[in-house]
Amino acid sequence: MTQQIIFQTNDTRAPTLIYDEAYPSSHRKYFIKTRDNCVYEERQYRGDGIFAGKNYFELLGELNRPPNSKITDNETFGRALFWGHTKVIRKNREGKIETREVIYPAIVADDERIWKNQKPMLCTECDYPEMRGVITYCECDFCESFAK
Repeated sequence: MTQQIIFQTNDTRAPTLIYDEAYPSSHRKYFIKTRDNCVYEERQYRGDGIFAGKNYFELLGELNRPPNSKITDNETFGRALFWGHTKVIRKNREGKIETREVIYPAIVADDERIWKNQKPMLCTECDYPEMRGVITYCECDFCESFAK
C-alpha cells in the first residue's frame, strides 16, 4: 500500500479529508484551480493526489513545462518540482540565465477563491520515494492532534 497524499488546502489550511462513505464528516468537495481559472472539482477525494481525474503532480508538470520541451512524463517532472529537486530556467532578453518561478495549482475548499501562486503543504508523516532517507513530520494542528 502506498502512502496516502493529504494536502492542506490553500484557503483554509485544513487537510484534505479522505472520503469514507460511513463518515459523513469526510464528505467534502475540493477544487484545484489554475492560473487561467481552470477548475477541477473533486467530491470523493481518495488520498491519491487525484482530483476529478487529474493528478495534481501531473498538472504541476504541465503548467511548468517549458515550451518545445522534450519532457514526456509530466507527473515525474511535477513531483521533482514539488520536492525542489529540479528548477525551470530560461534565458532572458539580455542572454542571462534565470530561474523561472514555479506555478502551483491551488487546492481550495471554496471554488470562489481567487487563485494565488502558493505551494500547498503536505499534511502527514511523509514517506514518499522522493524523500527516502529524510523523515518529515507535519506540524499542523490536525496532525499534532494524533501525536498526543
